[in-house]
Amino acid sequence: MFSWVLRLQLAGFAAVGLPSETTKITASNLILSSIKFDSRNAIANGGFCRLFRGTHPIFGAVALKRLQLIDSLASQGITLFEAEVKTWKLFDHPNILPFLGTFSQAGHLYLVSPWAEGGALPRYLSSNLNADRPKF
Repeated sequence: MFSWVLRLQLAGFAAVGLPSETTKITASNLILSSIKFDSRNAIANGGFCRLFRGTHPIFGAVALKRLQLIDSLASQGITLFEAEVKTWKLFDHPNILPFLGTFSQAGHLYLVSPWAEGGALPRYLSSNLNADRPKF
């Protein structure tokens, strides 16, 4: 088993959908499988991640945020990934996409959420100058 899976279990995250002592089985504590996407076609790039669009058999279109690990910063990257998992799974707000789970493929880690067809909020607001900004 990968060390990051063990670390996620220690953080209260269940591996392969099995509950830890303190969690219930929900979409927010699953390590997902069966996601189809093209790992050569990133939608966007950031400092520590790349964003992909994929398809899950239950959730439909999903966004996959892939952690970019540099060997010298791998430990720090795993810590950031774990912190984002812990924090994101707590949010329940209409303006924040729900956290669906994590995914691993070819040695890469991904955070998974529903796909937002409108894209990122800053991009949406910059291309829709008349948008109701206080609403967001």
